[in-house]
Amino acid sequence: MHTHNIKTNLSGEIEYSFHPDVHPLTPAPTLKIATNSQLAEKKKTWIDFNAGVVADGACTLDEAGADLYRLVLDVASGKKTKAEEKGFREISIFKDGVVL
Repeated sequence: MHTHNIKTNLSGEIEYSFHPDVHPLTPAPTLKIATNSQLAEKKKTWIDFNAGVVADGACTLDEAGADLYRLVLDVASGKKTKAEEKGFREISIFKDGVVL
């Protein structure tokens, strides 16, 4: 296990550690991001991040970007995605259209 400090433009240094959980079908955890709050609410047990807060006016783009960045670091440090919490690790990057 390695622990690193990353210099960011957000607010100095953020610590994270990498805990690889190797699975033959999934090269990396996959975050599911909703583009609107209605989708995030409807699929709240599957969606990891609601980007719709920007359109809703609840957060600025910079605030939402910083929150997403922190979530990516958390997942890279071992936090499970919503799908992983349910035991799912498949991804569908080669499908056309909407995939949930």
